Amino acid sequence: MSPLKIYRQRLMLNLKFTVRLLISIALYYTGMVRLARYLRNKSADKKNAIRILAYHDISDKPFLNLHIPPRVFYKQIKYLIKAKYNIISLVDAISLLKNNLPVPDNTVVITFDDVYKSFYTDVFPIVKKYDIPVNIFLAGDPLEKGYPLFIDALIYAFSKTACKELDLTVWNIGKYSIKSLFLKEDAMREINDFSKGLTTQKRKELLEFIFKQLRVDFQAPELRDDILKWNDILEMSRDSRIEFGAHTMFHHSLSRISCSEAHSEISGSKIILQQRLNKEIKTFAYPYGSRKDITDDVKEIVKENGFICGVTLNDGVNKHGDDLFMLNRMCVSNDIRSKLLLAFSTAVFAVQIENILHLPKRRLYEGVGEKGDEKKINILYMIDQLETGAGTERHLTSLVTRLDKSRFNCHVYFFQGKFGRIQQEMLRNGVGVRNINLSRIYSLKALIKAFQLAVAIKKSRIDIVQTFHFMSDTYGVFISKLLGVPKIISSRRDIGDLKKPRQIMLNKIMNRFIDRYIMVCNKVGERVSHDEGVSKSRMTTIYNGVDLEKFSRNGNHSFNEIRNDLRLTEDDFVIGKAAIFRPEKAYHVFFEAVKSIGPFIRNLKVILLGDGPTRRYFEDYCKRNKLEDIVKFAGYVDDVKAYVQQMDVFCLVPNSNEGFSNAILEAMALGKPVIATDVGGNAEAVIHNETGFIIPPDDPQCLADAILKLYYNPGLREAMGKAARNRTEETFSVEMMIKNHEKLYKEVLSR
Repeated sequence: MSPLKIYRQRLMLNLKFTVRLLISIALYYTGMVRLARYLRNKSADKKNAIRILAYHDISDKPFLNLHIPPRVFYKQIKYLIKAKYNIISLVDAISLLKNNLPVPDNTVVITFDDVYKSFYTDVFPIVKKYDIPVNIFLAGDPLEKGYPLFIDALIYAFSKTACKELDLTVWNIGKYSIKSLFLKEDAMREINDFSKGLTTQKRKELLEFIFKQLRVDFQAPELRDDILKWNDILEMSRDSRIEFGAHTMFHHSLSRISCSEAHSEISGSKIILQQRLNKEIKTFAYPYGSRKDITDDVKEIVKENGFICGVTLNDGVNKHGDDLFMLNRMCVSNDIRSKLLLAFSTAVFAVQIENILHLPKRRLYEGVGEKGDEKKINILYMIDQLETGAGTERHLTSLVTRLDKSRFNCHVYFFQGKFGRIQQEMLRNGVGVRNINLSRIYSLKALIKAFQLAVAIKKSRIDIVQTFHFMSDTYGVFISKLLGVPKIISSRRDIGDLKKPRQIMLNKIMNRFIDRYIMVCNKVGERVSHDEGVSKSRMTTIYNGVDLEKFSRNGNHSFNEIRNDLRLTEDDFVIGKAAIFRPEKAYHVFFEAVKSIGPFIRNLKVILLGDGPTRRYFEDYCKRNKLEDIVKFAGYVDDVKAYVQQMDVFCLVPNSNEGFSNAILEAMALGKPVIATDVGGNAEAVIHNETGFIIPPDDPQCLADAILKLYYNPGLREAMGKAARNRTEETFSVEMMIKNHEKLYKEVLSR
């Protein structure tokens, strides 16, 4: 990653941290954390839960965020005691869970990983002062050799070097600029991740190479100063409040090595600890601790070696019935770099332990079970408006009501609109619908709504958030990322002609938090790539789909009723349009064409479906131009099919901001030739001279010529209508649209 991208990424992380800090301060000092704890203790679902905290080094080291300053750690322990948390040992916690015994309110376990000297110098005194139990997981090899873990050796080398660059191209890693703290941290993370797949010997060789490149002594005595000594461990082991557990020998990711190597890692660490301490070692912590670092075979090896549990680093609580060899732990981290802001560290800790602003990361790996057993994926759809029945709203309704309910749980949150027909249809199909009731994201109300939205998202344990339109793509994306939602997808529905510069800027900022983009057509993808710099590798085009069974050429029970209501005769030549009345839909172009063809088509009739801000203007326009008898304003209608069936030709002539029109697909499914402007994805739906005509935007004469050509050629109309129907069957069925979405959701979660 280039230094500029790293700085941009760091800027966004700092922005995210600042917002999280402000929210944490507000929640803590207004008493909302205490209220959340009280409500949890009253909840039957959450009451009997055990929280396990995971610490690493207690130190003031400048790099990464797993080092907790001693004064911050001291304040956190004081907070737990003052808030009356029930601190118990890990072994006691296992006994409660295994035997299905009642769990006292606010039960918490405190654990530490690795072999830091601070466990003796900073943790041990606090254990004795406050009489609290803790569990420490030790890696065998660093203790035996007195040399730190890979990441800690890296931290030492990067903190001591005066070099500005690190070249690891011979290791197929890359070349790094390390001129600043941020650049060093990014380099360390990448190198540490690379090292997980290396053997112990290769890790040592890589470290030696790095130390040599950075001109730092690989055998410096200081490197060993932060390592626990066996004498320290023996002294602590004599205190009954401290339990020791195993953490492998060499701290390998156990999923990246063979089963025989994993067995040696696990059993070796238990044997050496039991020999040294003359005590039974009962508990085990998986190195790195994510689900991708743990396999079923690894869990079985842990069980075979006589351990009573295995703890991960997956956020979440532990309840009766949970897998004792996949226990969740909340990793306590410190993102506060300013000494001044450390005064608020307790607020951040209090919010974290109550899990108010964070979703369990383990949800990311639960899309598909180990044996292919599919578990339900929770998807939240956010949309700016859900009321008008516009194309995007109808598309969303079709999507959430048709996804496989055995595999997906759907929720829809909308920012503006009233409960009506669309929401009722979703509710009838088991979709959760919520009105956020927010019109401006730049307001105090937006901050309040953010908290409400966070609680709702957390409660629903969302795996994927999919957004539609600007508010959702910015405000919704930011809150989702802040909460740690595993995957975020943005569904782009138009080419964005109406966006203001500040909106494009906000989109560019939030795009860093979006994992994938669904483009409604290729044209939209090209525009987003050009305007916002989104890589096409992150885009997937999924066309809208039409219900071919519903929109068929067969009769409709209300066909004749509507025909009579519109006073249509067999001799009438009917053209129509279905679009919201807004400037970009170019109704002025359409009406100019209608005026010009009037003298040539004596039996002309026009049906307009839709409502909107400019409708009144065009109703007056028709009166002024004596078109009242020709033009029928039907407004918003539920039964679109019955009206489109009346038409001989369907028109859609926007001049900007188009996406991929559902109205065009529905007309094609009904066997109607379509005249559409070359805007957005219209030319991807309509094949020129085969299923209709593609004309330039803002050209009423071209539109008039196309209408007249179809009027004078009934055979051409019929041929194009049949071709249009065939095209929808082959390319734009709703079943294909649903299938493509389901495939994308599984793909995104599997990454």
